[in-house]
Amino acid sequence: MLHLTMLSSRTNNSIHLQSFVAGIESTNMLLILN
Repeated sequence: MLHLTMLSSRTNNSIHLQSFVAGIESTNMLLILN
C-alpha cells in the first residue's frame, strides 16, 4: 500500500498523508483518554 501511495500523484499523496496523520492523532487521543 505504501508503494502505491508513493506512486500516486502528489495531491493524492498529501491527502493520504494528512488523513494518516489525523488517524494517528485521534488514536493517540483515545490512548491518552484510556
